[in-house]
Amino acid sequence: MRVQIIGKLLHRELIQAVHPETICHIRRNRRLVDERAVRGVTVFVLIFFGLLALGTLALELDATRMSFHLDIFSAIADSAGALANGGPGLGFAGPLGSFAPFSDVSKLVLAALMLLGRLEIIPIAVLFTKSYWRA
Repeated sequence: MRVQIIGKLLHRELIQAVHPETICHIRRNRRLVDERAVRGVTVFVLIFFGLLALGTLALELDATRMSFHLDIFSAIADSAGALANGGPGLGFAGPLGSFAPFSDVSKLVLAALMLLGRLEIIPIAVLFTKSYWRA
C-alpha cells in the first residue's frame, strides 16, 4: 500500500510540475486518501531509507575498522534484508551463508535494524520522544 501511495504521489507531482494549477487527489480503490496519510507514508519512506543508509554506513565503517572486506552492494543488501525482514543478504550472508563473519558491532546494528523493521519504525521512534513519557 505504501509503495502504491508513493507512486501516485510521484505521479501527482509530475502532473503538477507541468500544470501547476491542477488539483489532483490521491485515490486508492476509488476512495480519497487523506493528505495526513500521504504525509505519514512519505515520512515513513524517508525514515526507512535514512535508516537503510545509516545501517549500510555502520556496516561499512565497522568492516573497515576490522579490516574485513565487505563490498557496498552486500552492505546495502544486508541492511535492507534486516530492516525489511526480507531474509538473507548477499555475499557471505546470502542464502547459502550466514551472518557469522560479521563483528559483534555489526551484529548489533543488524539486530537493531531487524527490531525496527519488525516492530515498525514510527512506534519505536515515538518511544524516544519526551512527550510520550510525560503523560
